[in-house]
Amino acid sequence: LDQDGTALPLRAERKSELLVSPALFESRGFGSLLVENTDGDITIPNNTPLETSLGGSIVLRAANISINSKISAPGGSLDFSAFNISPFEAARGQSATIKPPTPLPNPGRGVFTLGPAGGLSTAGLLADARSGVFPDTAIADGGSISINAYTARLSPGTLVDVSGGLRIALNESMDFGSAGSI
Repeated sequence: LDQDGTALPLRAERKSELLVSPALFESRGFGSLLVENTDGDITIPNNTPLETSLGGSIVLRAANISINSKISAPGGSLDFSAFNISPFEAARGQSATIKPPTPLPNPGRGVFTLGPAGGLSTAGLLADARSGVFPDTAIADGGSISINAYTARLSPGTLVDVSGGLRIALNESMDFGSAGSI
């Protein structure tokens, strides 16, 4: 705001970069997040783990996506789309009376990278009623992970996990969760 209380235009760096605190996902934070930057890039830097609440979701859509930290949504979903062709350009071509030729791939676009410090998990949880963990609310089934990209680069040793979990009741009966899907 200026001295009269009138809103000022955003600075260029505020328009080109959005910083989101991982604390938004902590207790009473967001359960779901959608970030759409289809003609820009999305980067999750090192040492910035994101975890949703049980059954939550994270959807990232961009020209390029680079993940260098752990992202998890226990029993939920992780959905990543890196667009080689801008969705706006594709829509314009589809609405044209005379259909344009299929565009050539764009070098440097449509790249999904899971860096060496990255990891993706929608694995189900271990809930043991004997230890006081709340098995009725715990999700034992694994969720889903979807990666749509022109080029997907997963660094050696990175983990993509949709494993099922386990619930143990007070009477020690066990309920194994089903694995999710990739």
